[in-house]
Amino acid sequence: MNILIIEDHPVVSESLQRIITDEFPDTFTKLAQTAKAGLACLNHDRYEVILLDVRLPDGSGLEVCKQIKQNYPDIKVIIITSFAQRYVIETAFSAGANGFLLKSSETQDITNAIKMVFQNKEYYGSGVPELLCGKYHTDISVPTITKREMEVLKLIAEGFNTREIAQKLFISEYTAEGHRKNLLIKFDVKNTALLIKKAVEEGLTNI
Repeated sequence: MNILIIEDHPVVSESLQRIITDEFPDTFTKLAQTAKAGLACLNHDRYEVILLDVRLPDGSGLEVCKQIKQNYPDIKVIIITSFAQRYVIETAFSAGANGFLLKSSETQDITNAIKMVFQNKEYYGSGVPELLCGKYHTDISVPTITKREMEVLKLIAEGFNTREIAQKLFISEYTAEGHRKNLLIKFDVKNTALLIKKAVEEGLTNI
């Protein structure tokens, strides 16, 4: 299986690539940071599944989804975004998307989405059905994070680096860095400074 990831945040795309490689070791993954680059990839290689962000530097992922499905109807497209809004979800499926994930999704949710769409089934990630049914507010600004991620977040806000966090929590540096990257993905930010800023704004930590 060949999978294309169209996502402009390197932290997000690399984390998705790692998740895919761990779960599907024989899968080839390609990364593209813009809509133009992503569409160009389709001219050179064949892909079964595409993970596509909604917000790209040079255009809307929803429009890209529509183009892909018009030109390559057999490719399965999974939208992955931080926009937890009913309108975005409905527009994505109207554009031909086969699955929809929020960036706060757990690893299992992401791998399940790939498996399901590959079997020609639609996939609604965690929290998506509730958004469509109106059980959640139309805009969820605070992502769901685990207890361990909260501990890491607070230590980051206090100025500790990855090695120091690992020592304090008695975990490996690799695990600590993984939690940091997951937090960046869930808060849809590109660096630690923006992560702290957003966490403070949401009242999750103080500095």
